[in-house]
Amino acid sequence: MFFMFKITLLKIIDLIIGSLLSFILPLFVRYKPIEISSVKKILFIRPGGIGDFILLIPVIQKFQKHFPEAAIDVLCEKRNHEVSSFLNNVHTIYIYDKGFDLIKCIKNNYDVIIDTEQWHRLSAVTSFLSNAPVRIGFNTNSRKRLLTHKIPYSHEEYEIQSFLHLLNPLKMPSEFSAVSSPFIHLKNDLSKIKFENENQTIAIAPGASVPERIWNISKYAEIAGRLIRNGYIVILLGGNNDKKLTKQINEYEPACIDLAGKTNLTETSIYLKKSRVLLSPDSGIMHLAYALNVPTISLFGAGIEKKWAPKGENHKAINKHLSCSPCTRFGYTKHCRNRTECLKEISTSDVFEAFEAILHQTLSD
Repeated sequence: MFFMFKITLLKIIDLIIGSLLSFILPLFVRYKPIEISSVKKILFIRPGGIGDFILLIPVIQKFQKHFPEAAIDVLCEKRNHEVSSFLNNVHTIYIYDKGFDLIKCIKNNYDVIIDTEQWHRLSAVTSFLSNAPVRIGFNTNSRKRLLTHKIPYSHEEYEIQSFLHLLNPLKMPSEFSAVSSPFIHLKNDLSKIKFENENQTIAIAPGASVPERIWNISKYAEIAGRLIRNGYIVILLGGNNDKKLTKQINEYEPACIDLAGKTNLTETSIYLKKSRVLLSPDSGIMHLAYALNVPTISLFGAGIEKKWAPKGENHKAINKHLSCSPCTRFGYTKHCRNRTECLKEISTSDVFEAFEAILHQTLSD
């Protein structure tokens, strides 16, 4: 509850204070040109959830290859900072809602700041206050007044591609191709976690930060039960906020291994890596599985499939494409008056068809 209140409060502050500063600060423009080839110090700003940060990783990796000598810092939030553990050769991770990290960051004299926030303005304000000569970001609203390089944003393209466009001012190629190998490589020993029959493990992560993305629990339980009867091990993944959902599934199917709230992000990654496929709604764990090159079956309704669904042959997005969906824009989902009919229309048969396509076998009743 406190977490959601904090997010709502930040959005209100951004709307009022952020909008005001977006108009006032550009009146005091200070701009010093810089040669792109001489970039020595860069900051990536990534507020928001875990999924956004995960999808930014290939962009940071591409930058590192192009500018191997540049020092890279990242400014993120408490709620997504665990993702930074998957990054290599990053100088400093700053957490803007922790102590004086934000002030320290602003004083660092960056050559380039890439603000990857899609809508809210305070990250662009931070970029402006740093006085970096190159400030790149999306031109989605008044935030563009604070940038030196304004990049269009489209809801019709995959988010990694949108992030890659932010590299264009640095004269870097920015074409995305579907992931065929992991872009997160685990440093921990995978052998520390073992199952009796590991090649038969299926992961289910039923939770989502938005209630309108959560599928029917009894349907998840039906899926889990059928998989178990076919010889699979079913593990349930999620954070502390998902424990109520996984507990309900476990009450239907006690043979499920409930790990929700018992693992950190790295441990969750290890369990995913040992799974043949993940079933989930549009969530951070879904993006994590994609980064690990683990096949996914994702359930879409409120969210934008083109923007967020994993790409590639081993990734199946199930979406009934009702006239009222998608209804999410820039991370905001309206309260659903249709009782999430978009998800209710998805049947267990739809999901098993996707499982059979990925597992290449028939799952009997």
